[in-house]
Amino acid sequence: MLKITHNKIPMTKKRKLALEAVQFFAKKLRINGINAEIQVNFKYAFLDTFSVMAECTMPKKNFILLEIDADLSMDWIIQIVAHEMVHAKQWLKGELVMTKYIYWKGKKVNVMPYHRQPWEVEAMKKQIILMYEFFNK
Repeated sequence: MLKITHNKIPMTKKRKLALEAVQFFAKKLRINGINAEIQVNFKYAFLDTFSVMAECTMPKKNFILLEIDADLSMDWIIQIVAHEMVHAKQWLKGELVMTKYIYWKGKKVNVMPYHRQPWEVEAMKKQIILMYEFFNK
């Protein structure tokens, strides 16, 4: 069963909603039954420090680390959580594997621009659908 945890940053309404969105998207992406953990870390000035609003990594097997800029608006947080949860699905289902090389659905992928990477294309498409479903639930 998927376990969702978070860092001990003070919970605001938007952060509680973000955690609710993680659970909702996990169910929609059919990863809620996987024996794994997703740790959501809200970090201040993440965008300023790393030049990205969020990041999804799998530092060890069946452990997803989702880091999100804590200063973003609620709408941005939900959109980003939707996008990053698609990446969580890709990692947990073995669709995206990054070792010395990058593998997408079992095939080695050469370096290409961000917007053409197939895992990003999928995440960009699905984030819109997931956001719509979340806000209309």
